Amino acid sequence: MLFERNCPGCGTPARTVCSDCAQGLVPAPEIAVPGAEWAKAAISYDDLAAALIVAGKNRGRRDILRHLAQVLSPAVPRAAEVVTWVPANSASKRKRGYDQGKIIATTVAQAVGLPARQLLKRQAGPTQVGQDRVGRLSGPYVKAMPTSLTRIVLVDDVMTTGASLTAGTAALTEAGAARVWALSVAAVP
Repeated sequence: MLFERNCPGCGTPARTVCSDCAQGLVPAPEIAVPGAEWAKAAISYDDLAAALIVAGKNRGRRDILRHLAQVLSPAVPRAAEVVTWVPANSASKRKRGYDQGKIIATTVAQAVGLPARQLLKRQAGPTQVGQDRVGRLSGPYVKAMPTSLTRIVLVDDVMTTGASLTAGTAALTEAGAARVWALSVAAVP
C-alpha cells in the first residue's frame, strides 16, 4: 500500500471508519424542518460525528462522506423520485475542491437507485460557517431550478439550526415540489 489511511474518529489504521467508531455513532435526536413532509437525521452530532464530518468536509476524506451517506440512505422514502442537496457556497467549494453535499446526495441516490440532481442553486449571501444561531437562522439564500420532479429528497451534512434544510425545502416547494423529505447525516442535539 502506498499510504496508510486512519479512521478520523480514533486514528487507528482503517480504510474509512473503523468498526469501533462505526458502532459508536449515536442515533440522531428527532428533528423537524418546516414545510418538509418529514425530516430525519442519521446520527447525533457529537465529538465522534464531528471528527468524521470535519475529515470529510475539510480534510479531503471524501470516503468518509460516502460512508456517512450509506448510514443515511435507509431513511430515503420509497415514494421519492430524486435526491438533491443544499449546495455549499462558492468559496467553500473552491477551497475544498468539491461540494460535500453533492457527494452525500450522489452516494445516497446510488444506494437507493434514484438519480441525484442539483435542483438548488446557492445565491450570494453570507456563509453559515462561524455564524451564531441568529445569523444561521437567516439561512443560506437558495433558489430552486425548474424541474418536473415533485417528490424530492433534500440532504445536508449537519443540521445545526435547520436553516439550510428549511430554506431548501421552501425553495423546492415554491418551485412546485409536492413532497420534500429533509435528511441530514447528523443533527446537533
